Formats: sequence, C-alpha cells, structure tokens
Amino acid sequence: MYAKDGKYPATFRVISFIGWKPGPEMPKPAKRGSQNVSFKDLGKIVEDPHLMQKLSEREDTKDSK
Repeated sequence: MYAKDGKYPATFRVISFIGWKPGPEMPKPAKRGSQNVSFKDLGKIVEDPHLMQKLSEREDTKDSK
C-alpha cells in the first residue's frame, strides 16, 4: 500500500463540464438563400481577396433584375 518513500500512491480523474445557452441578444442566422457569393467561388476568393467585392456586386446586380 505504501510507496518506497512512505507516500501513498494515488490516481486522480478530473472531469470538467461547460454549459452554454444562446441568449436573446445573440445574432440570428441569416435566411436561406441570403448569401451573395457561391461556395464554388471560395477558392478564388482565398487567392484574390478583392474578388469578393466583385462577386458580391455581380450577385447584387443579378438580384435587382
């Protein structure tokens, strides 16, 4: 039961939890179809960040027709 140096060997298990609940002031998700850039263009946007603005403007003009 005792270790060689007179101490007790022990094993500990630590369990921790965290809780989260969305509050009334949390932003709500946008409605489906409200995006202005397609997923297929994401790779291009990573390479050229200015392209995001161009694609966004293109989608806005398409919606106004």
